Amino acid sequence: MKCLIIGGQIKGIIDDFSNLKSYQSIPVFPLKSLESNNCIIIISANIRPLTIKKILLKNGFNSIFYFHLYLVEERMLNTVIHCDNNTKDIENNKRKYNTLFRNMADLESKNTLQNITNLRYNFDTKTMGSYSCDVDKQYFDTVVKFENDEVFVDCGGYDGDTTKRFIEKCPDYAKVFFFEPYQEYFDLARRNLGQYRNISYYRKATYDKNASLKFAVSNLASTLDEKGSVTVETCRLDDIIKERVTYIKMDVEGAEYESLMGAKNLIQQYKPKLAICVYHKQEHFWQIPELVLGINDNYQVYLRHYSEGFSETVMYFV
Repeated sequence: MKCLIIGGQIKGIIDDFSNLKSYQSIPVFPLKSLESNNCIIIISANIRPLTIKKILLKNGFNSIFYFHLYLVEERMLNTVIHCDNNTKDIENNKRKYNTLFRNMADLESKNTLQNITNLRYNFDTKTMGSYSCDVDKQYFDTVVKFENDEVFVDCGGYDGDTTKRFIEKCPDYAKVFFFEPYQEYFDLARRNLGQYRNISYYRKATYDKNASLKFAVSNLASTLDEKGSVTVETCRLDDIIKERVTYIKMDVEGAEYESLMGAKNLIQQYKPKLAICVYHKQEHFWQIPELVLGINDNYQVYLRHYSEGFSETVMYFV
């Protein structure tokens, strides 16, 4: 999705993958309906910004990335998603990032850390050309080796898509623990996964304590938020799961650190493989490996990235 901004107001949204005629009273256009010489397009996409840029150039359109515009008008524009504290954290914790770099288990992880840090600090897209949106590989990269009788813990299960991919890759799995706090997504997941065996469902958010907390619902990223309009139950994984687990995936929109705190016993006792999203908060790039290795130092750490933008960076512990 791309926005046309004229005189400081959004005059239209370009989206070739939607049948909507308008969004929040703003008209939606297909790209072919515009003339290339009458506008500059602001690319606000987060997952495939480079692909969109290439399409626009091919069709003769001038464009600019929203995050480059933000650098010029930071006080007037909304913060770039997942970039609330990037510059300050990187500047203040150079030793942490250097230590993380040294601890990366392979060259691809080291290169990924350098490229992502450059993007997040300088908003420099030049190093992102080798990345693509590869959701099929996300959480199931080659660094993760599966065996029979896997026990999978899906934290932030959404509609069940990741659990379904796990089952397809590991048909001889032993059990799945599924966590999703929002009722609508939880119900959808149960329908989508109804044909599969041995799945325990929990309509809870994973965290470092058992509580009732506010939750903000969004099509982009639903998350625990004191300003949220919905109340959800949270839980510690250690209080729910009292058996061996082999693989834990966490995409919980910024609550990954707290969720890992609530899984200390499982990590210490069973050393499950971990796939943890670290892109929601800049400090998670170094805080999460410090935490995990402090609980169990018998892990190798890998970093992989699955988009052309700021989202979908996963840290693996194997």
